[in-house]
Amino acid sequence: LKDLIEDVMKIPWQKRPTANVAMLHTWVEGALARNKDSKLSGLAMNQLGSFVGQDHCKQTVARMLTDIGLTLNAYADLEKMFRELDLNGDGTITLAELVSVSTSMPGVDPATVTEIVRNLDRNGNDKVDITEFITALVMEQDDADERLVKKAFEKMDRNGDARVTKKELFNVLKQYSGTIELKSVSTFVGKVDDDGDQKIDYREFMGLFPQVKNKNDELAKRSNKFEEFVSTRDEKLGKFNETM
Repeated sequence: LKDLIEDVMKIPWQKRPTANVAMLHTWVEGALARNKDSKLSGLAMNQLGSFVGQDHCKQTVARMLTDIGLTLNAYADLEKMFRELDLNGDGTITLAELVSVSTSMPGVDPATVTEIVRNLDRNGNDKVDITEFITALVMEQDDADERLVKKAFEKMDRNGDARVTKKELFNVLKQYSGTIELKSVSTFVGKVDDDGDQKIDYREFMGLFPQVKNKNDELAKRSNKFEEFVSTRDEKLGKFNETM
């Protein structure tokens, strides 16, 4: 703080930096980083790192999901995480801000942070805006929206046969990435395709979202238990009456 004040005082008042410029000072950014929610920031950094490690096709699927649109609640949750990393509140996350936040996080070095920004920055301004940030985290959320997953699958299934071919997937993903290649799409389909038909059905696509699949499996399990209870209720009630 002392260095910041001394630096400002050396400048004629007419040329002194604005408040927004002062917010970029290393001391200010460090102080803001210390006051942020470290748990939430750590979660965001881990998920950003996970996105960077995904193949190009999966990253492009995430861009498609973001384009289709999140629920207001999902957007609000991700926006809160974004603000934890946007230290000066200008609506973008810079490399310096990510480095500042990550200094106290084990296993996150400047090279990793640089790679995160390079992968997320789609418009070439060396910053990450809210849309780019949401793209990176949309597939990692515990409360992922199955409505969004279904819309994405329907968008890819161009002929409505409940199967997404390599050609269909390529034609959709190239709308979101000018560098997507048919070879990488073919490799991606091969990884997701469980039954070997060289296509992706909805169940296989859902495998990209284990948090949604697990939630559905749990709901199905509860539903089956309830149906079992109802189907045996009369029999159990009859046996109970016989013992009275």
